[in-house]
Amino acid sequence: MTLVAPPPVPSAAIEAGRRARAVPLPAVDSCTVLSATEVTAHKLIRADDPYMEGHYPDFTIYPGAFVIESVYQAVLHLVWENHGTHVFAEPARITSVRFLAALRPGDRLDIHCVAKAVGADGTQELEVTADCRRGDVRAAKVSMSFRLTSGTDTGAVSDGNGAGAGAGSGGPETALLEHAEIRGTIPHAHPMLLVDRVLDLDPYDRIVTSKAITGSESCYARLAPDAGARALRYPPSLLIESWGQGGALLWLRRERAKGQPGGTAPILAAVRGITFHRGVHPGDTLRHTVRIDQYTAAGVIMSGQTHRGDELVAEIGEALAVLRPSGELF
Repeated sequence: MTLVAPPPVPSAAIEAGRRARAVPLPAVDSCTVLSATEVTAHKLIRADDPYMEGHYPDFTIYPGAFVIESVYQAVLHLVWENHGTHVFAEPARITSVRFLAALRPGDRLDIHCVAKAVGADGTQELEVTADCRRGDVRAAKVSMSFRLTSGTDTGAVSDGNGAGAGAGSGGPETALLEHAEIRGTIPHAHPMLLVDRVLDLDPYDRIVTSKAITGSESCYARLAPDAGARALRYPPSLLIESWGQGGALLWLRRERAKGQPGGTAPILAAVRGITFHRGVHPGDTLRHTVRIDQYTAAGVIMSGQTHRGDELVAEIGEALAVLRPSGELF
């Protein structure tokens, strides 16, 4: 059992920020704004953080999607320091992410973000690069963009395509694989298992999965009762994780069919070209499509989309995943 020291007490701004939007976990413990364009943040990796107990239960590591969440929370702190808490930054695109070292309970993640304002008036979007380290080791390199929006936003959210929260959630669909078989295939557990059903499956190349979003999920636990629709937007980090678990399910089923032994886990190594088109909220059902475009000696290259009913929620241009023996992660 790994013992870790308690994290530092968060500042009032960080604590307020955690209640201003749905978050999977406190992804930063402290932030320091260095200038109008730079912020540093720190996160002690804890085995008892929300969602962590299910990723992976036998050899817990900090998910790559949560590294992106840590960068997001650091950028929010920078935006609020510069513009006030009425201004929000929402992820628009992930240009590229490379995951270079695993983060285990007891490790400290140190983040340095540099932001550049772009857009017609120079203030509508931020391009951010983030250097993420575990001591002297680079853990990840992140490049992503955020849209800046303002207002209290207590009503339905317009996501730039005329759709409000809850619109186009879609009706029930017939499942090809139910939840019990999913649980027996991928090395994720509650509350980190984010695939509910398999709707379509090509054994080698393509899978379609579904994930129902409910208001009882851990990411909504800290929100105030009167939180508006913006605060209830499902965290993009969890959306990416849910999509990627579909790819892991497809890949591991193929490996098992080939007679490969168990004891390995799929690890996200890099992503590129993710675009977020609209938000999703409790009551919506995500439909993820994952394609394995190439099998390589090192792993697989995947791409796909996420829909809410007929509406496109997100596009994933490329994701590289590798298989690692359990307990032997880099």
